Amino acid sequence: MATVTKCEFLVVGGGISGITAAIQAARTGLSTILVEREMFLGGNSSCQLGVLSAGALNCNEYVSEAGIIGEIQERFSFYRARSGMAMSTLNPVVDQILWDLLDEAAVTVFNRHLLLDVNTEEDRITSVCLLNIENLNEFRVETGGFIMDATGDAHVACKAGAEVMIGRESKFDTGERCAREQADSVVSAASVVALVAKTESPSEFIPPPGTPKWNPEKPTSAFCPERGFSALFQADLGGADDALHPLKTPQRLHRELVKYIFSMWDYLKNVKYRDEAKNHRLIWISPVLGRRESNRIRGDYVLTQTDIETNRTFPDAVAFGGFNLDEHLPSLDGGYEVRFHSHPRPYDIPFRCLYSRNMKNLFAGGRAVSMTHMALMSVRVVQTLSSLAQAAALAAKL
Repeated sequence: MATVTKCEFLVVGGGISGITAAIQAARTGLSTILVEREMFLGGNSSCQLGVLSAGALNCNEYVSEAGIIGEIQERFSFYRARSGMAMSTLNPVVDQILWDLLDEAAVTVFNRHLLLDVNTEEDRITSVCLLNIENLNEFRVETGGFIMDATGDAHVACKAGAEVMIGRESKFDTGERCAREQADSVVSAASVVALVAKTESPSEFIPPPGTPKWNPEKPTSAFCPERGFSALFQADLGGADDALHPLKTPQRLHRELVKYIFSMWDYLKNVKYRDEAKNHRLIWISPVLGRRESNRIRGDYVLTQTDIETNRTFPDAVAFGGFNLDEHLPSLDGGYEVRFHSHPRPYDIPFRCLYSRNMKNLFAGGRAVSMTHMALMSVRVVQTLSSLAQAAALAAKL
């Protein structure tokens, strides 16, 4: 290990929640490092995937998560980085805006760096080992303070020996009305995003060999022939077993989802909109797999569907959510299998969900917050997770 770098607050994972936490921590005076494995910042909301910055406002028109996520959205708006497209963050300016915000807060960023290992002493994380993917240099980051696992998959937690949860809990264990009778290891389906552009001349689309036939009963409403650009994202797959799993076999799952994007576009262009889509061309498919769910860090409290739907209040509430409980069930034909369970009013999320119960300096960031599979359906959106990450970073300072 060639070099050692030190900080007081370390964030692993440069999605919106990780960025929010890093900015908050640095603004309070903590020396802060942010580690991201991709070249672009933003995670699922980067220009590599373009997931919308959804939150309570999507379902409750007078309620919106505020704080640093509000600053980010205002900056996006000022630089016209938000558009009317279905996926508003497919804009390369977004990455620069995020870099600027981090630079202004004096956050040290290591992008294109991979987490190799985590070192612990008793019930605390002392350092992490990183690999620079570009030149293969290895080094260690030490912290006497706190670490946030914002990897989306709880990689830091797993390597540190923190307690994690994965899969669907049983109704007996959680008391949730929509939980399974028996617990299983199934997680939510994953997605990819594609872009379609309207050109000045006709463009033929010949589906590659092995392209499956699209099920016309599945939704494809994201495509509109009248628009110059459309985003195709209503393709879901995986999560039911290890063969096509968002965490265990992501490369294979991405390849299969690409086939279903071809399948959807073949149906839209050559069947459903044969005349209207003559000049439309499939121009891009996201190189990043859109994972909705994998490992979650177990905290001192596990938020449930019942908590959300009964609008339970907590004495240690630090943020709120309000997005629909929409469950993306594993799909066998590449189309959406979304089950809408409820449209909750805004609900509290307690601080006890934001840290590991057995690793004393580990915070949960992003979709690794301590919650059940059913609660994740609502909490998993960008604005809600960003406000939770900001609260955790402030707690690190306190």
